[in-house]
Amino acid sequence: REEYKKLTVIPCTKCGYCMPCPSDVNIPYNIDLYNQIKIFEKIDNARGNYSWMEQAKKIGIESKDERAKSCSQCGECEPKCPQNIPIMSWMKNIHEVLGEGTPYKENL
Repeated sequence: REEYKKLTVIPCTKCGYCMPCPSDVNIPYNIDLYNQIKIFEKIDNARGNYSWMEQAKKIGIESKDERAKSCSQCGECEPKCPQNIPIMSWMKNIHEVLGEGTPYKENL
């Protein structure tokens, strides 16, 4: 458990209690993509997978845009999170890093 904590930035267990998101954001997947940057040290892979989420919607594989960009900051997810993750702030940061190319950071 301690080793896993050292490898992740956001302490998400992918329990899904934050779901469903009214804006259709796949919260656990977006967080997982961000955590993969630290685990595998390959930001380009995470950015590619994030970009694929947009492409999947455009070509009809997915019916909605599940990227962090779609987060409306409604706040429904945060009280449901047993890890007390500031999900709205992380969604904004995840999109900035994975979608807009801003530098990766381990803290908000």
